[in-house]
Amino acid sequence: MEWQKAVVPGCDQNGIPVLSVIAKLTYDICQGKVSVSDNQLPLVEADRYCDPSMMLHSEIAEETDLVAFKPSTDVVVAAKACAPAGKCACCFECIVEAGPLHKTVKVYGKRKVFVGAFGRLGFRAPLPFSEMELGYREAYGGFARDKYGVMHVYPPNPIGKGFCFRGASIEPESIEIPRIEDPLSPVTPETLMISGPQKWNSAPGAVSLGWTRRDFYPRYTYAGLSVLKIDKTDRVDQKGIFVADPRFFQGASEGLWGKELAGDEHVRLTNLNSQYSVFEFSLPGQVPVMTLDVGEGRKELWPKLQTVIIDMKEMHLSMVWRGAMEYGGINEMKKFRKVEAIVQ
Repeated sequence: MEWQKAVVPGCDQNGIPVLSVIAKLTYDICQGKVSVSDNQLPLVEADRYCDPSMMLHSEIAEETDLVAFKPSTDVVVAAKACAPAGKCACCFECIVEAGPLHKTVKVYGKRKVFVGAFGRLGFRAPLPFSEMELGYREAYGGFARDKYGVMHVYPPNPIGKGFCFRGASIEPESIEIPRIEDPLSPVTPETLMISGPQKWNSAPGAVSLGWTRRDFYPRYTYAGLSVLKIDKTDRVDQKGIFVADPRFFQGASEGLWGKELAGDEHVRLTNLNSQYSVFEFSLPGQVPVMTLDVGEGRKELWPKLQTVIIDMKEMHLSMVWRGAMEYGGINEMKKFRKVEAIVQ
């Protein structure tokens, strides 16, 4: 067993400079069982896109592991929606439960829009299906022209589908209905179209189970400087330099972050595996022992679970831990006689 590790400088939630040891271990998973994998995945050094040739419109395949601080644990699930009992279905729910974190999405077969009496929109019945890819491209969002021909994007999910305006020059039958929706904010014939660009927050919610993009709302608002003005949400360090709110580094979908996991929680996945409608296992509870030596002797660090990645396609579980030590900032690193991290 060999931990993949790196030392990353950054800041904590209070803007204090920290040196963080990032350690990753990959496990094989099957129903009710987790074991250390013979194939240890390396640390992801930079975001990777599903379609590198179309990065502005692509899902995120992997987000970098080299994050010095996250306020809570990200739980990210890469999976297909699988109809119960291996049969076909027109719609069903996919559920992720990981300790205190819980997320439900509803998935549909392909649907079409039709125009009924008095010009009212309706949805035809969804077609049955057995499996479908989960991702934000199948959720509500995208971009559309308003009645004046001006292009707008849906801030929570610019890569989705279905976003459109009433009165715009568009054939309703050509609108792609999202196949993934939030049960608490569903896509209906009444909510599909919005009255104007300023009403985007009344549109259906955009949901998935995997990585969000950094340009999704509200994530981009945590980047350190407000888009239109400086306000009380902006964070400034002691030198007056804008710094990112740590929530910017939370890459999991809404509902799958916000709590700090201990690493031994029970996981229950519903309709995300073709063999088992309910797939369960427990996180292994294997907490690393971390030390960092910058030339002044070894200092033991307190590990925090930063990211849990459940890959139901490859049947892998990766757990990324962080141990942090405060220091005087980048200029102080010039004085370090060495930087040696040990993870066991």
